[in-house]
Amino acid sequence: MSVSDKRIWTFIVQDGEKIKVQPKGNLPDIHEGGLSVFKFVLTDEQAEETTALLEKHGCSVKATTERQTEDQAAERSRLAGAFQDSSVFPCARCPECAWFDPTQVESYCGAESWPRESASSLLEHISKAREDLNLCPLEKGKAYL
Repeated sequence: MSVSDKRIWTFIVQDGEKIKVQPKGNLPDIHEGGLSVFKFVLTDEQAEETTALLEKHGCSVKATTERQTEDQAAERSRLAGAFQDSSVFPCARCPECAWFDPTQVESYCGAESWPRESASSLLEHISKAREDLNLCPLEKGKAYL
């Protein structure tokens, strides 16, 4: 049994007898007979065994684990491979650049896509903006210099 076979399980336990529960590899928890919530790292089989033990002692048990839906798994897979054939940003300096704009998905560069008034204001008030234009290896926004 590998770690990948295990998941975090949440047990909502109500009523029944007082019982100490300690699935293998987990810390013990005690159900006093009222309402208890436990979290254990278990395989599906261990979760079934824990549920059966609690039910044997008269407890009402709801055991759940977080699992991806098929749509979630497909989306995760799609996103994992989304940038394998291209870089995420045009260059390594982009995320630190004063002109970086993640809303401009075509180039991520405000120097190429912002209105002239916005670019002029940035250059006037932010010294890093001029410095970043001078250091840009892609020579974007050179028209402003």
